[in-house]
Amino acid sequence: MAIVKKSWRPYEIVGEVKRFQRRMTALRRRRWDPTFPDIKKEDVELEESAEPEEISGLPQERSGYGRPDYALQAASWTLASSFGGRAYSAERPEGTRSANFDDLPPYQVDDERALSLYVKKAAGLFGASLSGITKLNPLWRYDDEDEDEATLLPPEIDTAVVMAIEMNYALLATSPSAQASAASGNGYSRMVFTACCLAEFLRNLGFKAIACGNDTALS
Repeated sequence: MAIVKKSWRPYEIVGEVKRFQRRMTALRRRRWDPTFPDIKKEDVELEESAEPEEISGLPQERSGYGRPDYALQAASWTLASSFGGRAYSAERPEGTRSANFDDLPPYQVDDERALSLYVKKAAGLFGASLSGITKLNPLWRYDDEDEDEATLLPPEIDTAVVMAIEMNYALLATSPSAQASAASGNGYSRMVFTACCLAEFLRNLGFKAIACGNDTALS
């Protein structure tokens, strides 16, 4: 892997760019905007709740909408729904039993390029399909009106490790089936694991690291 510096930007920004409002994401907007395209009630309820009475009437006659498909969909979101809130944090997740590096001095960085490559190697190990390191652009984050104390980034956080998590294209192509949602859920669950582990790796080196997902910016 090599670092490639470019003097040009691949995308041209036209006009003023403003920070995005979290309430305008697809998952949040459908909750308050009456003009948002209708989504089948049973699909919304299945995603937001796993009560038996809401699952018992699932359609099974169409491919992609049977019991196995919805079981796959629900399972794929397991890590994102059960652990995501705790993983996206500036602190080590509660209950972590791995070695504690808190009492060690910060890692001495003699070669920034070598360390950057190692960070990308770690990102790949933890599941990132692509990764890059860059200065943090405040425009990437949600609008301040949508932020709470848990998602505010301190001023000393000025660098971001940006990662891409590949999702299963074949399953996504079946949208809006439950299989497509399973592909999304798998991506989000893997994002939790990848971000959480990489942040902990950086903390073990003595850096301040905050694992982020959809809580801080668009993913």
